[in-house]
Amino acid sequence: MKKIVFISMLVVLLFSLAACAPTTSAPAETDVVAEATETLVEETVAPAIVGESVLEIDGNDTALNFTIEELQALPATEGYAGLLSSSGSITPPALHKGVSLKDLVDQLGGMSETMGVYVEAVDGYGITFSYDQVMSGEFITYDPANGTEISVEGPLTAIIAYEREGELLDPVQDGQLRLVIVSPEPDNLVDGHWMVKWVNHIELRDTGANWFLHLEGAISEEMDRATFESGSSAHCHLEVWTDENGDEWSGIPLWYLLGRVDDAVRHESRAFDEDLAEAGYTITITAADGYSIELNSQDAAFNDDWIIASHVNGEPIADKNYPLRLVGKGLEKGQMIGAIESITLGIEPIAEPVQETQVPVTDMTGDLVIFGNVDFTLPFMYAELQDMDVVTITAKHPKKDETREYQGVLLKTLLDMVKPKTGASKLKFIAGDGYSIEVPLADVTACQDCMLSFGDDETMNSVMPGMESSAWVKDVVQIIIQ
Repeated sequence: MKKIVFISMLVVLLFSLAACAPTTSAPAETDVVAEATETLVEETVAPAIVGESVLEIDGNDTALNFTIEELQALPATEGYAGLLSSSGSITPPALHKGVSLKDLVDQLGGMSETMGVYVEAVDGYGITFSYDQVMSGEFITYDPANGTEISVEGPLTAIIAYEREGELLDPVQDGQLRLVIVSPEPDNLVDGHWMVKWVNHIELRDTGANWFLHLEGAISEEMDRATFESGSSAHCHLEVWTDENGDEWSGIPLWYLLGRVDDAVRHESRAFDEDLAEAGYTITITAADGYSIELNSQDAAFNDDWIIASHVNGEPIADKNYPLRLVGKGLEKGQMIGAIESITLGIEPIAEPVQETQVPVTDMTGDLVIFGNVDFTLPFMYAELQDMDVVTITAKHPKKDETREYQGVLLKTLLDMVKPKTGASKLKFIAGDGYSIEVPLADVTACQDCMLSFGDDETMNSVMPGMESSAWVKDVVQIIIQ
């Protein structure tokens, strides 16, 4: 029986994807992040054992455990759930079934408006849902066709799902349980950071009101409390600074937040524009009462000592500094501004990146599906790929100081089978966790050794010699020719 292997808290730095909020990395961290992502799930997971507890919920002095069978016996909520990742990747809506957070909270005696529901994954990553989100389904929604923000009429419901499209969830891709936001029709997406994978614990907690941090630079963002706290979790970008009184302030380094809006790249590993920061721009941090300070981008670049803190001594910041305060080594007292409302970068705004007007979708299923602007849409099972013309190549990962052998099927072999149509120009890899990357089709067809290699966990991984690490995708489940 195989299992998920968690090697350290750092290894789960990029767990989900959908899941960790502001994601940028200093040069020294990039290799570690890439290795962590690739070694996160090395083996498959056995299906749930009948009678085995898969979910613990607690609150109001009550603690309960549920098996899959017991969850299935509770009132079921069914609907369509899709997500928009922070990097802009779209996972189209699919039919999910499970138990609503509201019904689970009712098992604990209900919740008041001052409470929130903390949903936690097996690796310790978690996020808090507000009263309004649990009871009324108040989430920002996006168009599945292009990712633009829209309003929907149908109710949204946060559920702990155990089924997708009539089948139990894949224990590797999602865990036995996953938090999803469903609606009656497949007409919307929600932000990916709400879609917690591998859920095993839910806790009813007292919580404060929601708040927003306005970020403005080349582009702008209204970052909500949940997104900020997701990014400042121990599995993401948490930094802690101890002041002269021994108080511990925790939050996100300022430069990570700058990387969210300094150019059109919000969330990839190199979201922070190092060249732009080195050229120099002014950072204006403004409090709710209008007081502001200015800092220099050159001093802030990759500076983990300057923290936008949301907690002190493990508790949310209160009183005059609520909800956020700038703290850290090298700052003068007058610079440690509290009650932060906005962070503005002194750079020229640019147009927001435009999403594709249409996202191809296929009804075919398989371990790998290749479709789009092709003559033949083809699904493949893992065993079928192993029976094809398997080759072995030697290649070096662009961010690993090692050369190793890879065994798999050449991409040019697969492309010859589906036959891209005239005018096709891009190949888009989509991973099981929703990550996607586009590669020029001409570059792929010209690459003699580019392949899908066989993973130890029966996944297909792109091996792209001569290309950037972003094109080396773990667990490829779809290839779209556009």
